Amino acid sequence: MTIDLSPTLEHKLLELHKRTALLVALFDEQDVLRFANPAFCRAYDVAATEHPARGALMPRNALAEPDAMRRAQPFRSYEVELADGRWIMMTETVEEQGWLLCVGADMTPIREAERQLRQACDISLRDVHTDVLTGVGNRHFLFTGLESVVAERADRVCVAVFEIDRFRRINDERGHLGGDTVLGHFARHIQQTVRGGDAVGRIGTASFMVILRNVDQSEGRKVAARIVGGLRTQRPLRHAPDFGYTCSAGLTCLRANDTADSLYSRANQALRLAQSGGENRLMSL
Repeated sequence: MTIDLSPTLEHKLLELHKRTALLVALFDEQDVLRFANPAFCRAYDVAATEHPARGALMPRNALAEPDAMRRAQPFRSYEVELADGRWIMMTETVEEQGWLLCVGADMTPIREAERQLRQACDISLRDVHTDVLTGVGNRHFLFTGLESVVAERADRVCVAVFEIDRFRRINDERGHLGGDTVLGHFARHIQQTVRGGDAVGRIGTASFMVILRNVDQSEGRKVAARIVGGLRTQRPLRHAPDFGYTCSAGLTCLRANDTADSLYSRANQALRLAQSGGENRLMSL
């Protein structure tokens, strides 16, 4: 279809260019601005009577490739960030004589939606690996960590399993809110005792596990002992300043023929041996 632009149509076209929210600009073969609508002028802070070169007007958009190569493409599109923080999807159309038409659409809402989607995905991914009550890793996170250290055949890895002593009685006497407070306190206590690179997680009602890297059994036992012994002076319940609690622990180190299951089972066995001798005890295998 061939359109014969009468003076009336040309006038209508220019009027609509003035009203549209799209950024519209026309550059000649020397990259000098010949026309810009109000939206473009506002975006790039240029007066309608000015005729700057494209490179000076839009330095952040100027391409590194030579002009001849750029104009060899009849059409292209790219994203650009404006000085006011908006993101624009810019298109460029080049005709045979080298004149270039720029049309830009504000894609800031799309960018923001993408950011929110990424944030939601990050939160979902975090929730998959996090115990909601305590904020430390969950059972899936810790057992995935066990699989990793076994697959790596990592040297000097210890695994410790902890369980709060008499937690059912704590729940019965202090209520579920008190029990939840104790669980959160114990999780923070472990995190504050181990190093930043050690994996900490809740694997049962009152059970937690720690994967300690780059430690031998003697070093790992010292860390576990600090966790067990450090509770003696802790008072987690504000409304019950005399209330305290203890934990028991089992520790083991990765062996050459271990699987994730055997490694955990041995640490859990050490915990049961510790509990069989009473409370507030640590056993290693």
